[in-house]
Amino acid sequence: MPVNVQMSSPKTPKEFCQWQKQIRQQSIEIQDFVDQFPWHPNTIRSYDEDRLPDVDYLYALHKVSGYPFEELIQNRIKVGILGEQAEITW
Repeated sequence: MPVNVQMSSPKTPKEFCQWQKQIRQQSIEIQDFVDQFPWHPNTIRSYDEDRLPDVDYLYALHKVSGYPFEELIQNRIKVGILGEQAEITW
């Protein structure tokens, strides 16, 4: 089933965390995720709240959700340190 994200593209780190949480919650529960991948449940919860995830986590999220990896990366970079300075062209 395709993921249906209700939020527009995130503008802040907090919004990104909520946005990627929606994607994960529609695809897999935390326990099932940590059973498949080497993250601790508390790490996943921190990504859901206020910690920007690394690229490995975003790739795993892409694998379980089918959500476009490029969009996950673009949105993550835009809310990070580089912000709008990051000009991403694929």
